[in-house]
Amino acid sequence: GGLEVCSGVSCTKDGLIGNYDWKWLCMPVIPCLSSGKLAPPPFLGKDDRLPLVVSTLMGLQHCLAMLGGIVTVPSLIAGDACFPWQFDAELCGSKEYLISTSLIVSGLLTILQVLRFKLVKGYFFGTGLISVMGTSFTFLPIARDIVTSEIRAGRSGMEAYGAFLGTCIVAALVEVAISFVPARFMRRAFPPVVTGTCVFLIGAGLTATGMKYWGGGVFCAENGLSRLAAFGGPQLCTGNGAVVLGYGAPQYFGLGASVLIMLTLLQIFGSPFMKNCSVIISLFFGYIVAAASTYTDPSGNELSYVDGAKIAAAPWFSFPWMTTFPLGFYPPAFIPILVGFVVSAIESMGDVTASCEASKIPSKGRDAESRIQGGLLADGVNSIVAVFMTTAPNTTFSQNNGVIALTRCASRAAGLACA
Repeated sequence: GGLEVCSGVSCTKDGLIGNYDWKWLCMPVIPCLSSGKLAPPPFLGKDDRLPLVVSTLMGLQHCLAMLGGIVTVPSLIAGDACFPWQFDAELCGSKEYLISTSLIVSGLLTILQVLRFKLVKGYFFGTGLISVMGTSFTFLPIARDIVTSEIRAGRSGMEAYGAFLGTCIVAALVEVAISFVPARFMRRAFPPVVTGTCVFLIGAGLTATGMKYWGGGVFCAENGLSRLAAFGGPQLCTGNGAVVLGYGAPQYFGLGASVLIMLTLLQIFGSPFMKNCSVIISLFFGYIVAAASTYTDPSGNELSYVDGAKIAAAPWFSFPWMTTFPLGFYPPAFIPILVGFVVSAIESMGDVTASCEASKIPSKGRDAESRIQGGLLADGVNSIVAVFMTTAPNTTFSQNNGVIALTRCASRAAGLACA
């Protein structure tokens, strides 16, 4: 179980607010002008009971730290079906549904990971720590390749995504099997230099996509030179509200730079709370800047960078299975997805080990190995559950270990509040 960590909530002042040091959590830091650092509050262990407001605020930080990562994967997969040269109306129109469902599923699966259940013969399901689940980036390049190649071949994007999901169900059984292999053998087979290189390459591959979006969009970034050679003019970037400019236009660069500048300022001057939420705060700041800005075209018309039509048309509530995808099997991608689950398992081993260290419990020994085993089993089973709920496989997110270290709170009450 683990629900006993929520028993600290009551209708009294101590049960609602407690005596937590809010000044330390929320006070910005001004280098060179601060007379001295505030003393941090006592460390809150994994089984400590928290008042309602404390657990909610701690959970909010974990939620905001992982929010950008969760919504990116479904947004990119469905977004690939929105480009003119590989357009699929059904999959493109499912973007909002996939984002909403990814958030719902991540919350539900996080509860299972945080609670931890004892199985037979000394095995466990879940880590019993703040191991927050989210849509895995490991499978993003594979999913995008399947969807784009199938659409370009004249087949349905919905069926292509369903084939990706079905293949993941079969391949996820490998991670379930890996969870029963002793962790010490896994560490020997996959040392940190191997796992670190895999994670680095995944991030490096996504960096190029980020730069394309910063300059105006993927389509205009990838087709600028070809159109210039064929038609004598640059490929214009659409999808940025009513503003249509060439790739790398100063206006696009400035809007992206506003996010980067805010992110840098938060890391320098921000309080622990603001640092934990720096990504989502910076994105929100960039959205405000874009909404407040206009572009005047050569005809004198003022154009907006933000189009709220999709937000206005989106449903108020969403739930898994409101949109479904026909499950299939895509043989060419089976081996890459299989390798992806092995990489995900190795990555999760490092995440759980780091969670143990951040939670100030032993990161080696029988207890730590049981948490790694439970975490890997939960990763594999949760990925299967996620796929059946129409989202990509899930895995533990590493950035939440930094939130634990910054907030000095490892209580699972915060993990449940995050979910």
